Amino acid sequence: MPDIEELQGRADKLLGTAVSPGEAVTQALVEDDPGGPFSPFIPAQAAAAVELAGELAEAADERGGEEGIEAALDRAQELAREHPPQLVQHALHLFVVHHPEGSRLSVPPIEPLPDDEVTVVTTDAEETANERALDHLRNDLLANEHHRHWHVVYPLRGWQGRRGDRVGELFFYMHEQMLARYDAERRSAGLDRVEAYEDYRAPIGQGFRDRPPDQQLADASIPDDLQLSVAELEAQRDEIYGAVDAGDFDRGTMIESMDALGQAEEPQLGSALEGWHHGAGHMLCAWIMHPDGQGEMGLMGSPRTAIRDPFFWRWHRHVDNLGFAMQERFGPHEFDDAPPVELRSDDDASGGDLILCFEDQLPADARTAEATGAAWAEETFGGERFDSPPGEAASTDTLETSFTETPFDPSDPDTLPVTHLTHRPFCVVVRLRSTAGERLRVTVRLFLAPAVDADDRRAWIELDKFDAWVEAGAPAALLRPMRMSSVVRKPTTPQPVFVQPPAQTRREQYCRCGWPYHLLLPRGTAEGMPFRLAAVVTDFALDNLSGDPNCGSLSFCGAADDVFPDRREMGYPFNRKFGSREIDEVLRAEPSMAVRDLTIRHT
Repeated sequence: MPDIEELQGRADKLLGTAVSPGEAVTQALVEDDPGGPFSPFIPAQAAAAVELAGELAEAADERGGEEGIEAALDRAQELAREHPPQLVQHALHLFVVHHPEGSRLSVPPIEPLPDDEVTVVTTDAEETANERALDHLRNDLLANEHHRHWHVVYPLRGWQGRRGDRVGELFFYMHEQMLARYDAERRSAGLDRVEAYEDYRAPIGQGFRDRPPDQQLADASIPDDLQLSVAELEAQRDEIYGAVDAGDFDRGTMIESMDALGQAEEPQLGSALEGWHHGAGHMLCAWIMHPDGQGEMGLMGSPRTAIRDPFFWRWHRHVDNLGFAMQERFGPHEFDDAPPVELRSDDDASGGDLILCFEDQLPADARTAEATGAAWAEETFGGERFDSPPGEAASTDTLETSFTETPFDPSDPDTLPVTHLTHRPFCVVVRLRSTAGERLRVTVRLFLAPAVDADDRRAWIELDKFDAWVEAGAPAALLRPMRMSSVVRKPTTPQPVFVQPPAQTRREQYCRCGWPYHLLLPRGTAEGMPFRLAAVVTDFALDNLSGDPNCGSLSFCGAADDVFPDRREMGYPFNRKFGSREIDEVLRAEPSMAVRDLTIRHT
């Protein structure tokens, strides 16, 4: 019987990725490709993949253990003789991520594309150069992996008749957060925030790969006899936007309303509409250069490559406008359920309660031992020093980013280095004072936004979310290393790991879902780019924050086979309008909140 390493070798051959999503996949599956390209953005194809994944699961369950995995791989080989290889590949990917035995394997990494495969072109040379300054984010291997993995964790139509908790709301929130990060990178490059693609008859703008600038969407005949027209896409847009305006998705609470809307926009079980507006936009762009379906499907057709295309971000700003319209139907938060704690912003004589420090500013033992680090923070910034500004020797007002190189596969002597953005590891110390009469458990929510856009709630990036105990009536200084951030995939490492070993357990497989740690911070500028950092403290008893803090992205991926680990609306409090007050005013006026200025310098 083969061991797990041998089974992983078989899976690697079956899951071998093509250079382009429309290209015929490795011949390990079948010698004669019986079908055309596959896209999980097409509901019918996504449903077919889930059905085939169920057959792999049945084969594995029948025998169990390594024998069950071997049986599933045998069945995948058989299915590839009857179905398009890429459909079977996606089914196998679903099996690896969702099945208890299949999750002991890993999925091959996304490999770098040649530079000429990801070229952005506009009608203006300067604009082209500025747009290419975003390549490090759009082409980042683990950012692409995050998007691919998320759409496998939450597939169209659900997994075997089940859908994830609040998956519709999460669809909007995860992509909204990707957009906020992309906008911050655009600001770093001197560009305006991404503009939504609203008029489907208007030229797209940026050219990409073989697509010239200002190309227009066209009616397409997608393989498998799927006809898609611009007029149909417009009809789907008008239907779903009209339904929001008419209140058809209003469910009494924002969580239920956003969930219902997301299930319609990204079709899930129980969707209120028959359309597939989000995926249809992906597909019309993917076939824009070959509307007869005879050429190669563009990168927008696959979650593993879609974010490389600048149009992805324009399309998703348009989709996000739909979620934003729903949010605007609800009134502002009252903040009347805030816990009895007090925080100070940076205009206070104390210097404020949001303190930044680099990890290398901590004593060596405080970097590795949680208790020692907590004691250092209390001694350095709490106690008798609670009302004093932090000293420069132990804190900073400027965070740092840079580009570096990491071997794609350290085990391969011929591997090529991958250039990527990274940051100098840092921590946030949150000082607060409890005014409660008893020991209190709170949730601390940290957000970051470019200062120039800080008055727009959609510009705020979620950095972290964690819980802590504070003593009654006492000041506290809470140390939070950002490598523990709730938005990033785990485990975090000093350098990104592109080639993953077999996962061994479903928990470990789930842990691989989330935003890459090396992209936690926007790039900033060489001169130093102004940002705002905000902390919002809420009542843990009301939040009921749960899940495994050492595994996966709680904020972007939820919890495996469990409810979403936060009772509050995703993005709280920036998911609602702020009423008559400006955001900065609210953050400085509410006792349970604080804000400070900082700089991000790209070195």
